[in-house]
Amino acid sequence: MSQENVESTTRGRTVEQRIGVRWPGLYHLMGALMRLPRGSRLRRAMLERNVRAGYEAWNRDDMEAARAFADPEVEVYVAQEEDLPVGLDDIYHGPDGYCQAMEEWAEAWRNWRVEVEDVVEVTQDKFLVAGYHFGEGRASGAKLERWSAALYTMRRGKILRVDMFFLADRDSVSERVRSITEAAGPSE
Repeated sequence: MSQENVESTTRGRTVEQRIGVRWPGLYHLMGALMRLPRGSRLRRAMLERNVRAGYEAWNRDDMEAARAFADPEVEVYVAQEEDLPVGLDDIYHGPDGYCQAMEEWAEAWRNWRVEVEDVVEVTQDKFLVAGYHFGEGRASGAKLERWSAALYTMRRGKILRVDMFFLADRDSVSERVRSITEAAGPSE
């Protein structure tokens, strides 16, 4: 990557992202966010800020920042409809797999971005992010405007699991989130 690309990728990093990349061992201290009481205004504001910053890092292809927030045992599960123009695998493992899923998505588009619509706390250690993906296919030139959602499960301030839903039917996503949450049992 050229120096110019590195600078444009790292320029938009938040303080938390800079700490996470530079001193990954210290990032666990920021896991205090998930220990704040559910529904508190401070927790809500910090969660919303961190989620938006994380998606902005993805938009600018900053995989180093993404990797800093991934638990060593992170898993990514992808539920997608057949008409999705990107052939993602059903599951990815570890920080490399976490980044690979994001890179495979990004490589399919000439240009693209995701805009966060909403962040919803599901349990003490889980939150759902809903948003829209916009893009233009690299090979086909086809335009993309698609709603998606991702259920994140956290452990000690890092992302342990991502359930990614590229499904048009929001009720179907709600049902899947409910079943995942119930199967996991009570939060720690």
